[in-house]
Amino acid sequence: INLLLGLLKPIDGEIKINNINLDSCIRSWQNLLGYVPQNINLIDDSLKENILLGQEDDENSLGEAIKLANLESLINDSQNGINTPVGENGIKISGGQKQRLGIARALYGGRKILFFDEATSALDEDTEKQIMKNIYGLRGIKTLVIVTHNLDLLSECDRIYEIKEKKFSIIKN
Repeated sequence: INLLLGLLKPIDGEIKINNINLDSCIRSWQNLLGYVPQNINLIDDSLKENILLGQEDDENSLGEAIKLANLESLINDSQNGINTPVGENGIKISGGQKQRLGIARALYGGRKILFFDEATSALDEDTEKQIMKNIYGLRGIKTLVIVTHNLDLLSECDRIYEIKEKKFSIIKN
């Protein structure tokens, strides 16, 4: 996934996006990407600022990201709403809430390609199903790349690839 995100360069060969070498368009490529890692890093600030992460505030995009990431109840149940502080690295919220903040962050701002790297591993099964239903609702609007050990999460995917013991294989094409 680090190769696809452009964080690492291949030792051998090259990565092409639409027949263009990734090295020649790395910034424009990365501007299209939203990334949700398994472990979310949060700043000691509000829920809102952890979603925006320095981006311009757009209420419509923010509301949509919150809805898709299933954060509405957290915000509605918090005394300070969207301005609720999360504490240093999210100490004031649960692991599942941290992951949902990371998902909202990736969804915010209209990124066209979303990478989910074990992005729902800290969620309970019902919340995970609801969020994945929301995410799969973006088919045709966004490209989703999902890395997971939970094969049930891949049931809606158009293509499934497996990397096992350094070998790449096509499971569903």
